[in-house]
Amino acid sequence: MPKIHVKPSNQLPEESRENYSQKEDDDGCTWPEFAQSTSLHGIKYAFEDSHHMLRRIIWLIGVFGMMSALLYATSSLAIDYYKYPYTNSLKISVVDKIFYPQVTICNISPFNASYLPKTDEMNNILVAMSALHIIASPINFSAPEYDFANLPQKREFYQRVAFSLQYMIPYCFFEGNEIPCSKVFVAKITDAGICFTAKSKTKPSTKLTGSQLGLRLYLFVDQKNYIPSLQIGAGFKVVLHDPDEEPDLINKGFLVSPGFTTYASVKRIKYRHLPSPFKAFGTITCLDTKASSYINTLKYSDKYDVTSCQKECRLKYLLETCHCVDFTDYGNDTLCSLRELITCYNKEKDHFNQIRNTLCNCPTPCEYTTYEVQLSTAYYPSEIMKYFIERAFDNSSELRKNYAEIRIFYENLVETESSQVPVYNLDNIVATLGGQMGIFLGASVLTISEFLEYAVLKIWRLFCRCVWPKTKFKGQE
Repeated sequence: MPKIHVKPSNQLPEESRENYSQKEDDDGCTWPEFAQSTSLHGIKYAFEDSHHMLRRIIWLIGVFGMMSALLYATSSLAIDYYKYPYTNSLKISVVDKIFYPQVTICNISPFNASYLPKTDEMNNILVAMSALHIIASPINFSAPEYDFANLPQKREFYQRVAFSLQYMIPYCFFEGNEIPCSKVFVAKITDAGICFTAKSKTKPSTKLTGSQLGLRLYLFVDQKNYIPSLQIGAGFKVVLHDPDEEPDLINKGFLVSPGFTTYASVKRIKYRHLPSPFKAFGTITCLDTKASSYINTLKYSDKYDVTSCQKECRLKYLLETCHCVDFTDYGNDTLCSLRELITCYNKEKDHFNQIRNTLCNCPTPCEYTTYEVQLSTAYYPSEIMKYFIERAFDNSSELRKNYAEIRIFYENLVETESSQVPVYNLDNIVATLGGQMGIFLGASVLTISEFLEYAVLKIWRLFCRCVWPKTKFKGQE
């Protein structure tokens, strides 16, 4: 009886295995088929077998040329992106009310001469500490008459010899109403001595504009009680600043001259700069004090500002150099004697001002507010007003020599905001790349998806051929 041989079910004839393998390759995964079906423009002409070879080569060169141009444009975009470019945006808004700046006023003479000893020795020391120090006579601090100059000074002394608020600012008006100056100003120690600054517990705001309804002050210079100082002129120094900032009386502000009325029209500008890695100031980054990771490292100021930072840096430098400080410095360290002020402190302070940018790490904050001032002046008072004032007040002699008026006001309720805006964000990056892909290759994100799908399928087919055929056709010799 003949034997019947039954093939195992897991074995396929040679022809069936070839058909199965061919079917695997025919699932649209071959390059010629993909080239004909992809949405990438031009590539199907480069791989069309029915076309002449020259025509295919020309199309191939065109496709690769456009790909190269796309890669160049994309790389240029990436390089430019990591330069972190930005543009400046200016926003001007009309508001219902606007905040007043902090006003700090100093008499150019830091001390009232009537409170100082009227001796030649004191005059020699004052000249040696003034702008006239280059013509001052040498001082022999070893002489008995200069013993007082070798003793450390006390802070109470400087407070006692300064001009008082009632003496320097006799009259104050705000929004057309007279108010006691003691309710507006408080004494403040600055680099220019004891000055007067507006109280900042509550930020005053106004809905009124114009020179008649702003802050109006009448100032008394009292030149007969001036002392030699670092300023040769006579008058007042005024600084408008943010309430959270330390006023910089040395480098900022404007002067008010006696014998003139000064109108200061204010423009409030808020700056918003981009934090690192953007270079907010050319090659320098700003300090993001609003970041959650920011920690204020200043010892004597609750909020960071450049002036406070530089004053603390200067304090450290002068303590290390002269081992004493001036009464205008922060803290309660030992005050210098008059001799130490002349022989060490003032010289080292001038040297510090020359090297502070390299010695101190005091970056500009990313957000801050400035108050731009437009000044105009007129002779004060007029002849007719001078006549009536002299009749009304006994001490009005030398009126133009000692009195001044200042008006600080907003011309309109307009706030200006200057912001830095990144050139690149997700939207315009996608739009730029999409436009370049469309121009060079007529491609889109879906075209990229087609190439990714093709690559994945090819890898999958390779994996299947390496693993599964050994079990699928086991026993087939």
